[in-house]
Amino acid sequence: MKHARARNAIERTFGLLKGH
Repeated sequence: MKHARARNAIERTFGLLKGH
């Protein structure tokens, strides 16, 4: 469960970088 939260944050950051 802890990893899932960290992964979500990383995916969000990547999405912003890719989206930008």
